[in-house]
Amino acid sequence: MNPDLAEAISLLPLVPQPPEAVGGAGATSEQLDELSVRLGYALPADLEEWLYQCNGVMAGPGGIYGAGNPRASLNIGSVMSLHPVWSGRCWIPVAGGGHGNAYVVDASRELFDGDPVLFIDVAEREDEPTFVAASGLGLFLVFLLRRELGERRWPFEARFVAERDPEILRLPASLLPWNT
Repeated sequence: MNPDLAEAISLLPLVPQPPEAVGGAGATSEQLDELSVRLGYALPADLEEWLYQCNGVMAGPGGIYGAGNPRASLNIGSVMSLHPVWSGRCWIPVAGGGHGNAYVVDASRELFDGDPVLFIDVAEREDEPTFVAASGLGLFLVFLLRRELGERRWPFEARFVAERDPEILRLPASLLPWNT
């Protein structure tokens, strides 16, 4: 398993969740296949690996999404249906940012030869990234969960983020959070 994903899994039980939160059991192969068919392309490897471990959980400012999660607010497909433009951009919503905003994995490979996680301020423009949150899903989840545990330097403190995620510096400078 990707070490960042393993760290995120270890952080999940430490993050405060509402009393009605249900565990974060993993997705089934069938749920992942259905999501891939709906998207029209294969899931990025890290996202698939994550979803096998955690199929949506009420952690973070707006939850971490899953594949076929019965709770619509934690279901990648349900969230995508609210933002049809994301499908054409190969953006896969992975977490809520609060206030209707979202974090998406950019599987298009247009910005970077990986699958960076972008923050989308839907009130501003749902079809353009506001900033890059991390160069990959594993680091994004670690940053997000550590923020929930009190670490406040992500995403806007350049030195902190770049030390942990040097690959983020390969993305367009205009999309780095400390430049927006």
